[in-house]
Amino acid sequence: MGRAFGWQSLRSMKVTAEEVDNLIRFSGVGLGHGVGLCQMGARAMALKGASRKQILQKYFPDCQVRVP
Repeated sequence: MGRAFGWQSLRSMKVTAEEVDNLIRFSGVGLGHGVGLCQMGARAMALKGASRKQILQKYFPDCQVRVP
């Protein structure tokens, strides 16, 4: 993973990957440290009515967010 995506891009080892519609979907859990998402900032956005997609796009603008 580190070699393919960068050693700091996926910090938790509690992750699985699966191919879905020609995309790789990563699912997992972690402690929330070092990934670039401010929990208090995300909470403030949510309290102001932002959707989960809007919050994720703010913190991870270079990622494609798909919310089922």
